Amino acid sequence: MKIIAVSIIPNPAREYFSVKFFVDKEWEVTISLVDYTGKKVMVQKQKAAKDYNTTQLYGLAKCSAGIYTVMLFVNIELVNQKFVLTK
Repeated sequence: MKIIAVSIIPNPAREYFSVKFFVDKEWEVTISLVDYTGKKVMVQKQKAAKDYNTTQLYGLAKCSAGIYTVMLFVNIELVNQKFVLTK
């Protein structure tokens, strides 16, 4: 299993962001937004098709401004990327 080219757009963001990623076959993907204390503040699950995928995460208005980690978990692989939320 391979996750390639994870990007977060826009970064920094205010109300939503998109996660773009590539997987080598169809998988269930879990995307988590984790704050600086390690608390998961948002979790979204979806099926990802083989190839490039884009998913949007909305509802950031309820989160405080700061630096978060976006965790993309596919099968047994985990990719982390930093994300800045502004108000």
